[in-house]
Amino acid sequence: MHNPHMHPTDRKKELLYNNRIWIAASSAAICGVVAGYPFDSIKTRMQTYQYSSLWSCLKDTIKEEGFAGLYRVNQNSLTYITFSSTIAGGISGSAIATFTCPLELVKIQMQLSELINKERLKTIDVLKAEIFKMQNVTSSSYQKRLASLRNLENIVELSKNTNPEQSSRFRNLNSIKSIIRSHGPLGLYSGISINLLRDFLGSGIYFGTYETSKLLLKRVMKSNDSSPITHMIAGGICGVFAWIVIFPIDLIKSQYQKNLLAYPGNKQNYFECLRRIYASGGLKGFYRGISVTLIRAFPLHALNFTIYEY
Repeated sequence: MHNPHMHPTDRKKELLYNNRIWIAASSAAICGVVAGYPFDSIKTRMQTYQYSSLWSCLKDTIKEEGFAGLYRVNQNSLTYITFSSTIAGGISGSAIATFTCPLELVKIQMQLSELINKERLKTIDVLKAEIFKMQNVTSSSYQKRLASLRNLENIVELSKNTNPEQSSRFRNLNSIKSIIRSHGPLGLYSGISINLLRDFLGSGIYFGTYETSKLLLKRVMKSNDSSPITHMIAGGICGVFAWIVIFPIDLIKSQYQKNLLAYPGNKQNYFECLRRIYASGGLKGFYRGISVTLIRAFPLHALNFTIYEY
């Protein structure tokens, strides 16, 4: 209960103290997303498209989209990560995924929008060439390709007709409308099951590894108290370890959502994504793009926990 005679400065201090957990979590999340978002963007691109290396992906992105391409829809990602990190201490990873799945899907669409449009145009050219070669115009194969061609041409035409100025100002809203138009309101929850699996495993491993690492570091340093360096190292370790475990799941999720966004009329399933990944790269294929993720993981999560604890 507030004291009515309390000085305004003391009230502010009391308010900050009472909400210190939420403030710390939000501050850590904001700092983390600003520092780590370009790495997340590169990770998604490497997971969903064939790049020879991290540097090749970075060079092509900057060349074709400028540095702004690395921070595409940063506001949306900031909302997503701040929200999920803030409530992570009180709600399990599976519950977080339920709330943030639509934001994750919108983030994927905005990160890959340029690449998806280019892929659609290439697919249109391939379909036209295949249709031209076919003789039997009444065959089911011909009709299927023709339907796919018309569907893709309509999608590309809609994206061309988008007002560029409005797209820049309301890109998140436009992305949501596009998903709902293609898949209905429940389309925003496309990939929810694999999001649940990833976040359920990830959260348990993440926080469990952090507490274990912190305890072991305190023993090594022969100290009862955790120092900033302890939080920094433990945070970095838990981030790296969690990503090593869940990265294949995240890769399948990204592939599934990219295919869903690029080809709205086609049915997608996780096992087909898994099969394609294995066919193109074997077991190593499930870790395509992990280099940039690990480069980001240690400093980002070290920063998160250092800010959160202090």
